[in-house]
Order: sequence, then structure tokens, then C-alpha cells
Amino acid sequence: MIDKHYVAEASQWLQRGIKIGSSCPQAGIKCLLELLGSAAAQCLHPCHQVLFDTHLALVALSSAAHDHDVTAKHSMAALQLLEKVVPLGTSQLATLYTVHGRAIQQLIKEKSFTDTAVAKSVARQSVAALQAAYKIQGSCFGTGHPLVRASQKLAAESAKLLLSHDSQ
Repeated sequence: MIDKHYVAEASQWLQRGIKIGSSCPQAGIKCLLELLGSAAAQCLHPCHQVLFDTHLALVALSSAAHDHDVTAKHSMAALQLLEKVVPLGTSQLATLYTVHGRAIQQLIKEKSFTDTAVAKSVARQSVAALQAAYKIQGSCFGTGHPLVRASQKLAAESAKLLLSHDSQ
């Protein structure tokens, strides 16, 4: 049984991190990362809503701060949590796949990877995430929907990045 004290403490910490992040995203990110490492968070069930909300807040703040490492890491954490509690193939998952794939895509563009194998692996992750988003959105909304076409375009961009690393 989860101690209600830990839930209340983690919830207040989450609210504080979001409030801080609204004026300074980097400070909000720091606060929320501290929450995830806290005793309160460690006592919560791995799929607790407060943890999921913390990962989503980190995704939002890190996207605003253009911190693509944090966005990629916490969009994946949110995906892993959400995949345990919602049916696969839902539009909520597609949204997180898109965010995750796009964050990885930005990392590839910004970083110069010295290890070609790592670069290829990262590029494959982006392609896989964006293709998953495209497939889910296609089945939910139909292939002609603007969101589906945008996801298809992003997946194609990631595939080009992967091909550019394959040719190196």
C-alpha cells in the first residue's frame, strides 16, 4: 500500500516544478529531476499518475528549453508507462512516439557522433518511433489526415538521416 504522505509530497513537488518551469524551464527541469530521484517518488508504484505527469512535464519543459536529451529520455519513460496502461495503437501513444522520434531527430542534427554505430542506432530509434506514430495515426485518423501526412514526412526525414549515416 502506498503511503498517502508520499503521494502528497510528490504531487506538491510536481506542482512546484511546473510552477518554477513556467518562468525558467531549466530550473523546472532540475526540480522535476530531483523529484524522480526522491524517496517520495521511489515509494510510488512505477505506473503512478504522478510519475507519468512528471515525465510529461519534463518533456514539455525540456522541449521549451530545446534540451533534446531530456526530451528523448522522458518521452521514452512516459511511453513505457503509458504502454502498460492503455491499449496499443491509441492516439495518445502516437503523440508520444512523435515527440520521442522528433527529439532524437534533433539530437542527431545537433550532435556529431564520433561512433558511427551509435549514430546509426540513434537514427534507427528515431525512424522506428516516427514510423510507429505514422502507423497508429493512419489507423486512427485515416491516411489523408494532415497529422498523418506530417508524421509521414517526419519519418521520411529520419530515414534520410539514417541513410546519410549508412553512407559514412
